[in-house]
Amino acid sequence: GSAEPMKYDLDAMQRRFDVPSVTEDLRRGDVFRLSVLLGLQVVSDYNAPFLVPADTVRHSDFFPTLEYMAERGFFVRDEATLHGVFNETLSRRPATLLGEYLHRHALTVADLQSFALFYTTFKLPNVRILRSILERWREMAPDTTLAAEYSAKLDFPLPVSELEAQRMARVRDLLFANAEREPEPLRMYSRHLMHAYRYLRSAFYQPPSEEVVTVLERLVEIDPVHQQSHRLRLAEIAWDRGDDGRFFQLATEAFLTTAGVPPVGRFDLDYHAPGHVLYLVIETLWRAGRYADAQLWCRGARDGGYLDPGGRYGNPLLSMVVRKVESMAPPSPGRAP
Repeated sequence: GSAEPMKYDLDAMQRRFDVPSVTEDLRRGDVFRLSVLLGLQVVSDYNAPFLVPADTVRHSDFFPTLEYMAERGFFVRDEATLHGVFNETLSRRPATLLGEYLHRHALTVADLQSFALFYTTFKLPNVRILRSILERWREMAPDTTLAAEYSAKLDFPLPVSELEAQRMARVRDLLFANAEREPEPLRMYSRHLMHAYRYLRSAFYQPPSEEVVTVLERLVEIDPVHQQSHRLRLAEIAWDRGDDGRFFQLATEAFLTTAGVPPVGRFDLDYHAPGHVLYLVIETLWRAGRYADAQLWCRGARDGGYLDPGGRYGNPLLSMVVRKVESMAPPSPGRAP
């Protein structure tokens, strides 16, 4: 903890990590690479202060909320899940120390092997991230079976969408041929492709997206009722790829009702997409220092009802970034997000 913004020096961290006595000590906990240690950070210091509203009840010695909530949760076998919602490692462009490390250092097979070993001991990172790591490992080392072995030993089942996308791919040409007359099957194909893509996406791995982009672009042409949903999904993928120009274009087109596009059912095809893309728009503007533009989008999110926690488009990440922007907290001088 610190009363001032923290400053980080990854090169100094690596030098310290490489000191033999430090290396030996960390290996006792199966931490063989600096990337594994940095991967334990779930939320960046830019987002942590804004995870919950300011009026949230807080634990203190004078009001020990957790003393009772935790015991009650343990008794009814409840689990804490908020850390998973805000886990930035699930993002392609996290603002965590790991994100900065990956921006400056190419992942190696040794990094990926070390993550798999750490998971074997501590069941961390969570299984979704580990599957993403294993896919990256298989991509980087196609001549090894170790990644496949690790994947096969995981108890967590594959998402249904991945299997359904594989089944529908067998009749892909037929889906495209009949799309104008019967778009629903192609919509379902896009849905399963998108779910499978989101499941494997992480800071470590960009899942193949060529097929889902091709499907979505075709649906934009022939499915006006759900055109905005298709554009939002395309925007999401563009952001993951780092194509901010294309991302902003698609996001703007999706949220602005254009001539000839019926407002009915604008986002009914994917309730997750509007809140997530709004979050990405505002976050990207904030990182770029465009605070006035970010505030305009925050106002639009409020006016559009996207911040209603009980609404169909409610998104904790969107609420968090709006709190961050409205606080006008600029990036700390120690590290650019």
